[in-house]
Amino acid sequence: MKNDLKEIEQRESHFYDSIYNTYDPSSQIVNINQINWPPFNFVLDYLGDLRGKRVLDCGCGIGWCSVVFALKGAEVFAFDLSEKGIEGTKRLAEKNGMSRKIKAEVMSVYELEYPDNFFDIVFGNAFLHHIDVQKGGKEISRVLKKNGIALFIENSANNKLLMWTRRNLLGKFGSKRFGTEDEMPLSEKEIKTFGSFFKKTDPHYPNFVFFQLLSHHWILKGEILEKTLKGFDNLIVKIIPNLSKYSFEQVAVFLK
Repeated sequence: MKNDLKEIEQRESHFYDSIYNTYDPSSQIVNINQINWPPFNFVLDYLGDLRGKRVLDCGCGIGWCSVVFALKGAEVFAFDLSEKGIEGTKRLAEKNGMSRKIKAEVMSVYELEYPDNFFDIVFGNAFLHHIDVQKGGKEISRVLKKNGIALFIENSANNKLLMWTRRNLLGKFGSKRFGTEDEMPLSEKEIKTFGSFFKKTDPHYPNFVFFQLLSHHWILKGEILEKTLKGFDNLIVKIIPNLSKYSFEQVAVFLK
């Protein structure tokens, strides 16, 4: 298992190095008053005042979320497997005047170099479905303080129709497949396994995503079309609220 995880991490590192190498975050100014990303807006509302809080950003990528947390007053630690991602995080932090408030390092979630009970908050965007949740959950729980909060914006394997489409149609008929060969949408079983290291697990679905995926994976582009598909999703979940758990997008909250 240990060697398998190392090989997976190497593939992930190489893949995301190639992605982040195309970004230049050094010119981006982050405006915390103009965030229009429903799951992240939910995270920020849930967390409330971040001044004086110590936050860990898992799989930080090029550091956009890290910078937002820092701008809101948190002391931020961030890690990623990708060297290019960490380089981007540091450039973005510098551009936004947050270099002193963000410490970003190349690191594995399975070997976190932080003390026990160190963080008030642990966050990750599209992170859990890349890792071994048993081993990663143990480490994340270790570094989180008692009564701390861990929140992860994730995809979801709850919708069997979407999972069938992923297995049988993505990469065909003009559709695009994103991500690495090792990742799969996060299952309820994996959430339960990760949650075994915490006293409470609380999934949320602030943004119902179903038809919107057509504009992400197929050649169906255009602002009007994207708004129309999003409108369909909003209408469906308004009529049948219980369908929200079948969204492709979720925010998994864990309380220690």
